[in-house]
Amino acid sequence: MNKNQTIDYISYDKLDVKKWDTCIDNAVNGIIYAYSWYLDIMAGKWDALVMGDYEYVMPLVPRRKYGIWYLYQPYFTQQSGIFSANLLNADVVDKFLKAIPAKYKLIEISLNAFNTHNRLHNFQSERLVTYQLDLIQPYQQLCSAYKINTIRNIRKAQKNNVFVDENIDPGLFMRFTKEHLQKKAPELKDVDFLRLQKLVSYCVRYGRGRISAVYSDHNELLATAFFVWSHHKPIMLVSASSEEGKRQSAMFFMIDQFIQKYSGNPYTLDFEGSTIESVARFYAGFGSTPTEYSFIRRNNLPLFLKWFKQ
Repeated sequence: MNKNQTIDYISYDKLDVKKWDTCIDNAVNGIIYAYSWYLDIMAGKWDALVMGDYEYVMPLVPRRKYGIWYLYQPYFTQQSGIFSANLLNADVVDKFLKAIPAKYKLIEISLNAFNTHNRLHNFQSERLVTYQLDLIQPYQQLCSAYKINTIRNIRKAQKNNVFVDENIDPGLFMRFTKEHLQKKAPELKDVDFLRLQKLVSYCVRYGRGRISAVYSDHNELLATAFFVWSHHKPIMLVSASSEEGKRQSAMFFMIDQFIQKYSGNPYTLDFEGSTIESVARFYAGFGSTPTEYSFIRRNNLPLFLKWFKQ
């Protein structure tokens, strides 16, 4: 990085999306969440910080409430931050964070696992984790790392004769996922599911995503999952189980089948980790390991606006 290079704030209508997506294609930390089309679907209009001729980029997703601008992390977009094919160190990250315009009075965004940073006095930082599993090894080696509880649940599902279907109708997938996901994530609104539906349709159409489902031996839909793909990394973006699916350990079976199908390939399965202990334990049960990334905050709201986020 040229220390004298400036970072430009570029509004949505002036972005060169072709150069942007080329940067993400070639980035050492490229990830599907950062593509322009992904951000278009999940965030609508978004702006960016750009250094050089799109050598380093950082998406900024703004909103305005009661006349106050703020930055937020869209649903189904776990990581963001700075992306580049060049060196990414703490100095680069800090320079980008300092370049975020002061008009954003509240900032709550995720960086990515490659974005280390120094302790900036005006940002708070929280370490989050995502669970990942390298699939390069043969299946027998991968499954030998499963925890005892995971093996027990896979055998239970096998005994129940559940089966995986990767040709499930996208409409059925969305209806099932919305019904069961809203129960554990009530913060998700209809507009969020509409965006997810558009994302599923786009990714399936252009080979960027795959739907998977588990059925009982009498064809009852038990569980669903949607995987998005880029940079040799399948990400389990969203998953849902019915109560009967949980009883039959359908999700254990689905993930095991996925690992078996893609084992021996240079892929890294990303479970999109969780701070919920039971969910993290579920992911770790397949031999996955935690990878940290930062969630950063900067609150410059006046004291009388404490109600802003309510």
